[in-house]
Amino acid sequence: QITNTSTCVWDTNYKIVFWSGDILGGAYVYNLPQVTGPGATVPISLVLTAPSADGIYRSEWALQTPDSIPFGVGMYSSPFY
Repeated sequence: QITNTSTCVWDTNYKIVFWSGDILGGAYVYNLPQVTGPGATVPISLVLTAPSADGIYRSEWALQTPDSIPFGVGMYSSPFY
């Protein structure tokens, strides 16, 4: 889940984009699943596949505005994983 702490409404033109790490068989871009107003929380669900080889994997994601400006979460606008 991600909470919209901004003052603008996130509509479904906002995207969840692959930032770095392991893509894990997912798409590189997903549309935000629902309109999310300031202060509201949106559930995030991505279809990823665990690798068959043992190891440590990490898939990092960010949000993106309709104008293609990426942003993360929290005080430091960090990607989430």
